[in-house]
Formats: sequence, structure tokens, C-alpha cells
Amino acid sequence: MSVSYKLGDLVWAKMKGFSPWPGRVAIPTPELKPPKKAMNVQCIYFFGTNNYAWIEDNNIKPYQEYKEQLIKSCKTAAFKEAVNQIEEFILHPEKFGDLDDHGRNTEEDFDKLKDEIDEEDSQEEKADGEEEPPAPEAPPKKKSATPKVKPMKRSSSAGMKSTPRKKSKSSLSRSYTDTDMANEKPSMLNHSFSKKSSLLNRPSNILRPETPPLDLENVSETLLEKNIKASQMKFGFLGLGIMGSGIVKNLLNSGHKVIIWNRTAAKVSDIFSIT
Repeated sequence: MSVSYKLGDLVWAKMKGFSPWPGRVAIPTPELKPPKKAMNVQCIYFFGTNNYAWIEDNNIKPYQEYKEQLIKSCKTAAFKEAVNQIEEFILHPEKFGDLDDHGRNTEEDFDKLKDEIDEEDSQEEKADGEEEPPAPEAPPKKKSATPKVKPMKRSSSAGMKSTPRKKSKSSLSRSYTDTDMANEKPSMLNHSFSKKSSLLNRPSNILRPETPPLDLENVSETLLEKNIKASQMKFGFLGLGIMGSGIVKNLLNSGHKVIIWNRTAAKVSDIFSIT
């Protein structure tokens, strides 16, 4: 015959692999999810370990009825501590506080507290509704015959002059005309123009690095290894600098036809005299 347990009952609950343990039927914590398959189960709070677990009804027994039989089922220190706690809970439950505090509905508690505060406020308003008799008005003060003299502000030093007032914006703001623009200095009108002009005033007599003369007789080994076939097209090349002279040299050594333009004709004539 199955016993129906209710919230707060003290019981012996047995989990798989453990001896019967003193506990209490409690409200499950939010983290403890109910089992899917088991039907007749109870949420048990275990004394000593302060854990919660779902236990089937056939593994639960009333505490007082089976106390003498199961109190000696285990001899560990944790079991003895759990038994001492449940006995202390029976004598002084107020020491343990509310074990089901996690399952309380905070919204309902807030509504109850709010209703109590509203009732207290309404009672205070009724008590304050009884108006006290108004106090007698004080007689008006008589005006003195002597008029009040406003105190004069003294300056910090006798010889200091009063500071002039600031001019209004309307007197300062005016539109620039063509004559004003002509009288203004160029550096004041356009600051960026003065900066750019200083950058353009660079010396023109900068010495350029001299490029070595072309040596068409010495062919590089990499060019000989590639065995490049000359094309029938003509190649135009501008400038015989350090990089350009080397490219032209490789084109001529590989048998290409090259048309050259250079700023100074001396280098071009040297090449054609070699070829």
C-alpha cells in the first residue's frame, strides 16, 4: 500500500547505491528538472548534504516509523551528521530558516507587500484628514517712515576706472567687401597657399646620380641559359637610367629591335656606336 506524502514530511529516502538517508519532502529547486518516465516521485531535501533529488515513492519511508530500524544502517560521519540535523530540525525548525524559500513566488510576495503598504498609507491619510484649526494670523508689520537706502558698490581701488562694456555682436559683425579683400594680405586670406608656395621653392640644381656606361659585350649567364628567341616586333623604350639601361642591354643581347629615346642624346649615340 503506497503512502501519500505531502510537503514538509520527514522521511527516509534511498537513492541507488546509497543507504537510506534522512530527508524532507520539499519544493524542487529551479535547476532540478522533473524526470520524464517516473510517475510517482517526490522531491526530497537531504539533511547533511543539503542536496535535492527526485525519489520514487517505493523508496521513501516515514522517518519516525522507521527511525529505530534505519538509524543504524550506516556508520559514516556524514550519516551521523545528517541524523543530528534532522533531530535538531524537529526540536528547533526556526534555526534552519525556510527550506522552501527558493520555491516561493516573488511576484505574489511583492503584491502582498504592496497591498500592506497601501493599507498603511490609506490609514495614515484618514488620520491626516482630520484638519487642525488654522493658527491665528500674525498682525501685519508697520512700515518704517525712513526709506531704505541701497548700498553703493565700491571699487577695489580708488584710481581704477570702470571696465567698458563689451560691444555687441551686431557692431562687430560686418560683411567683407571687395576693397577689404584687396587690402588683406595674401597670407591672411589663404594660409594653404603660403604653405604650398614654400614647397614649390625647391632648388633646381640637384645633382642626379650618374649611370654607368652600357657594356653590351658582357652577356649575363642567366640570359644565355634561357635561350630567348628574338621577336619580329620593335620595342620602344624611354629613358636610359640605371634600370632602363640594363633592360635595353638585355633586349639588344637577345636580338630584339629597340627604339630608344633619352633626355641626353650622348647615351643613345654610345649604344648605336657599340652595336
